[in-house]
Amino acid sequence: MSSEVVYYKFLGMGGASTFARGFKWPRTGLWAPPVDGDLKMCNNGYHACTAEHIIDWLNEELYILEFRGEVLVGGDKVCGREARLVRRVKTWNASSARLFAADCAERVLPIYERNFPQDNRPRGAIKALSLIHI
Repeated sequence: MSSEVVYYKFLGMGGASTFARGFKWPRTGLWAPPVDGDLKMCNNGYHACTAEHIIDWLNEELYILEFRGEVLVGGDKVCGREARLVRRVKTWNASSARLFAADCAERVLPIYERNFPQDNRPRGAIKALSLIHI
């Protein structure tokens, strides 16, 4: 059994960087250019997360990411000097994201219905989301 840490990177549609506007990630498998200067969370470095914090960073596309060299760990993310996208996680897609959202909403639905027992719109919306096939 491997004890190697798996890192995840969420990107927008087409692999667009969510926070580093204008940054274009290299093709899957190619290393991004090394970051100059001191690594600093939220400021300087390539950022990713572990499975423990994956829910904090949801977006359209999910990748397995690999770091090379120094890696900082802090809070809900990690930061490294050199990184590459190893592969896209194909099971995270529009359909799985929609079903995940419906599941989250369904878990808090009793709270809403307790306060608004006559309003059946949220239950109907959750049901509709669960029935859509993309």
